[in-house]
Amino acid sequence: MTLVSFSFVGFFFIVLAVYYLMPGRFQWIVLLLASLAFYFLSAQPFTFLYVLLSVATVYWAARRIDRLSAERRMQPEDKQLAAKLGRQIKTVYILALIIIIGMLAALKYSNFVLGNVCLIAKLFAPQTEIITVQFAASLGISFYTLQMAGYLTDVYWGMVESEKNIARLALFNLYFPQMISGPINRYKSLSGELSGKHSFEYGKVRSGIWRIAIGFFKKLVISEQLIGAVDAVYADTQAYGGIFVWIGTFLYVIQIYADFAGCMDIVLGVSECFGVELAENFKVPFTSRSIQEFWQRWHITLGAWLKDYIMYPLLRSAAWGRLTKKIKKSLGKKAARQLPTFLAMLVLWLAMGLWHGGGWNFIGEGIWFWLVIVLGQVLKPRGDNLLKKLRVREESRLWYCFQCARTTLIYAVGALFFKAGSLTGALRMLGSALNPIRVLESACRILPVINALDESMGTVKLGWAALGVLFGFLIMIIFGRMEKRNRPVREWLAEKPVVLRGVLTVLFIFGIIIFGAYGPGYSSSEFIYGGF
Repeated sequence: MTLVSFSFVGFFFIVLAVYYLMPGRFQWIVLLLASLAFYFLSAQPFTFLYVLLSVATVYWAARRIDRLSAERRMQPEDKQLAAKLGRQIKTVYILALIIIIGMLAALKYSNFVLGNVCLIAKLFAPQTEIITVQFAASLGISFYTLQMAGYLTDVYWGMVESEKNIARLALFNLYFPQMISGPINRYKSLSGELSGKHSFEYGKVRSGIWRIAIGFFKKLVISEQLIGAVDAVYADTQAYGGIFVWIGTFLYVIQIYADFAGCMDIVLGVSECFGVELAENFKVPFTSRSIQEFWQRWHITLGAWLKDYIMYPLLRSAAWGRLTKKIKKSLGKKAARQLPTFLAMLVLWLAMGLWHGGGWNFIGEGIWFWLVIVLGQVLKPRGDNLLKKLRVREESRLWYCFQCARTTLIYAVGALFFKAGSLTGALRMLGSALNPIRVLESACRILPVINALDESMGTVKLGWAALGVLFGFLIMIIFGRMEKRNRPVREWLAEKPVVLRGVLTVLFIFGIIIFGAYGPGYSSSEFIYGGF
């Protein structure tokens, strides 16, 4: 059951009606039952065993950590006992992490590890065959694993108390709007929202439904219409080299943004209708001046999670402290300030790449963004001096547009690695895109290639799809400008007269009907981040 299907819309409205008809103290139970139903309707039912094991493991470990921590606080003078209890707490914490992250690794990275082991074995025994295994991974396993690991770590650090009710913890893990693609929420901020009593508020429900409609618009009018052209370029890199790599990649940037941001609009809109506020995951990322700022606006919750639970703990660790001292002694104070941070950032970006999938192309994507950010920080003083000499004003509109275009180009190169099926494929495409002769040769073939692509697309012709994308892109730019001014379109609409609001709503719905990809025989693709 995809989020843009009629079955999901029907499911959502039934749950919404039951939710508000129930007394407040039972509303969280409605959400739990709805989440269980959604899981079984959207995934292979037996994979629920993975979720069950994850919840049970984290519940037991968190409760055990709380009890041991309370026992240690009761006897502060007995240092030997305190040390023993501390070791037990750490053991429980590490054991639980190994179980839940081990499940994620086994289900998601087994073939990646086996493939590389077999390739190494081929160097010594050429007859070695590549071994693969087939596992049915749990729906949204990458998202809920990080949520549960974050909750367990917060309990271990003493930032939150462990949840006494395993059903409430299961709801935090399984809450159906966020199940497919996140966002990755924190227990401290979400648990109260899920377990609280919520009375029906027309304004919130109206705003939530408008946000759902915007999500449908981004997915059906923009993302779905671009799939054919993007996949054609990436499926045949020999025929679509040179300039077509750039065209396909920039179209993919638009596609993945419309897909993921549209998904988040639907997720946050559904949750808003229930009175539950989820963390924002996007803040108009393509208005960023730098790639570092871009990643503070794109998939915000993943970046924040990796910083809080991987990068910052590494920087505070004793091992990193010893490393800093060695660097300071050998290379000086400046290097000691920068190198440990850069190394911690490398770990973060490798984790970011691997989180997206088991493949060297994902690792290459992570290394690319790390390299750009590090070079940006190292070269910033020289860049600032050059701008002063050239008398470039930071507030200049032209300079701002250049920075945004540069950020988009840098992200597009990373997106190429993300979309390509392999690291060698990504490097081959990038080499073709940077080859002036290949770019010029392919530019001379644009019209014939467009005609051939148009014929291969069947009933949905390229011109109509392009018109729909252009219409959707213009609307998305308008909505983005309003968001940048902290004036989301749904809030702006709420202040308008009922008649005008109704007319604009009807026009928006007709825009989806006219330009959207749907109908008999049509099956919407899964959200791109739903595969994680």
